[in-house]
Amino acid sequence: MDAVCIVGWGVDPGKVSAEVGGLLPGVASFVRPTSTAVLDAVSADLVVAWSYGAFLMVEAAFRGVQFRGRVVLYAPFVGFCAEDGLGGRCARTQIHWLKRWLRKDAVAALSDFAKRAGIPQEWVLAEKPVDELVEGLDRMSLGIRAAGGASPHFDLPKRWSAVIGGRDLLLDAQRVAHSIPGIEIVPEAGHSLVELLRCSDAI
Repeated sequence: MDAVCIVGWGVDPGKVSAEVGGLLPGVASFVRPTSTAVLDAVSADLVVAWSYGAFLMVEAAFRGVQFRGRVVLYAPFVGFCAEDGLGGRCARTQIHWLKRWLRKDAVAALSDFAKRAGIPQEWVLAEKPVDELVEGLDRMSLGIRAAGGASPHFDLPKRWSAVIGGRDLLLDAQRVAHSIPGIEIVPEAGHSLVELLRCSDAI
């Protein structure tokens, strides 16, 4: 089976794979969240996408990109900023501040973000592609508007499913459920992919 996992912002795919690989049987490829990674996944049998990776999948679908296989989104969103009222808890001023911090001290910025998100510290990127990280923050700040989305809602296509944790520190699960109808809320999970996989049977 050709299966890929597109991870979230600021984390190392190899480190994520080492911890969650056993929970994703058949997924041999873990990749950073980029537009190229999303387009490379169009013919995969299974795409698992988490957090910012899941957002990029949603964004691609809004642009008309079609995926041949099954798609499972963990902690997806259409709007990351609290001002949009779509489930994101992060203010745009926080994102602006994080961008500046990244350019001054990427190690500290990523470590702080992981702590606030409830993501394992050991998952933080060892290498720091600052331009790529800043671009990710810009796209999250724009939300689905970056893809020209006329509606703030995303209807899951056929063979797509989505899961979000009720204890997510970055996303309000109930608000996300309004913007992504049909998403499964797992009350005991947070934002971490390992928690979402252990608490859900979506795969």
